[in-house]
Amino acid sequence: MILYVGRLAPEKDIDIVIQTYQALPDILKKDTHLLVVGDGPLYNTYVKKLLPQVTFTGFIEGPELANIYASSENTELEVSLLGHGGSNYCPIA
Repeated sequence: MILYVGRLAPEKDIDIVIQTYQALPDILKKDTHLLVVGDGPLYNTYVKKLLPQVTFTGFIEGPELANIYASSENTELEVSLLGHGGSNYCPIA
C-alpha cells in the first residue's frame, strides 16, 4: 500500500500523486494500492472518479490514523517550503 495523508485541495497537488501512481508500470501496480487519507474541497471530485486501485477514506485521525501509518509500506509526505511569492512542495517518500 502506498499512503498519502493530507488535505485534498488544489495547492496540495494531489493530482501529481495520483498521476504518478497511475503511470507506474503494471507489474508494480498489480500488487499495490494507493490509499488517500484526507478531506477538503476536492474530495467529492476524486471520489466520483472511481479510480482503479485508489481509495479515498476522508478525514481520519488518532489511533485509526496511526494504524494506517503502521500498515503502509510507503508514505507520501508533503513538506511546504515557502519561497519567493509562493509555495513549493517537496515530496518525501
